[in-house]
Amino acid sequence: MGLWKSNFEANIQYINPPLKQCESRICMGDALIVAAGPSIKNDESKKLELLRGFKGTIYATDGILPEMVKRNIRPDYVCSVDSDPIIADFYGKIGNTHALLAVTVHPDVREKMPWADIQWFMPEIDDINEEGSMTNRALEMGIPVLKAFGNVGACLYNIATWMHNHKRIGLVGFDYSYPSLDFNLTQYYHQLMEIAEGDEEKGKSLMLDVYNPITKKHIWTDPVYFAYRNAFLMMFKMKPKSTQRKTWNLTENGILFGGGLKWGKLEEWVGR
Repeated sequence: MGLWKSNFEANIQYINPPLKQCESRICMGDALIVAAGPSIKNDESKKLELLRGFKGTIYATDGILPEMVKRNIRPDYVCSVDSDPIIADFYGKIGNTHALLAVTVHPDVREKMPWADIQWFMPEIDDINEEGSMTNRALEMGIPVLKAFGNVGACLYNIATWMHNHKRIGLVGFDYSYPSLDFNLTQYYHQLMEIAEGDEEKGKSLMLDVYNPITKKHIWTDPVYFAYRNAFLMMFKMKPKSTQRKTWNLTENGILFGGGLKWGKLEEWVGR
């Protein structure tokens, strides 16, 4: 909480304009929300190249931004929620892209973007009724407060569906899983090893084997990614039925299934 607060204080004088809903709610066509799962970051994956043929709006999480910039693919929006200064390393020369930034991101992230290209929001991180609540302070400043649901991908879906009225919304790179069980290469290896008190076999036993009935494959994930997946599905269930019906998971892998979420293929979307 300390880093969130110090980042918030450092960003306050720059928080303008705040994130806003499209007042007209006119349908803006199709949109893709691109996360940094292994199904899209893998060098053998051709999905990033497919984005070149997409004519709609592209939202990107900060983690996938370097791969997109490397291929000269410019998203319309990029989002950051994490308060760690290392997030600034994801940002480079991204051209005509709008940044959707949590007011709690590190100032180094803010400094990577032109002031006019930033729109701000407040993740709901504390109780607005508590004394000194940052969430309540943001509300008093006119900054919209949105649930982040634990990870930037889910947060960006929440923002995109709140900001704009898209005809269809496709999710790309939302694996929440690993392509293989290389335990020491998993995202939360060190945290799991701490829980396992340094016993690698015990740590490995904390990994989860999830069966995907759509791909008919067993997929490895960890407790953190599994919680992120469940948080996304919880948010999805909270969305209006009209939003649910127009949302498709185009990842073609991973554990984000169930709850009425439809699956499809990115190639078919881009080709239409």
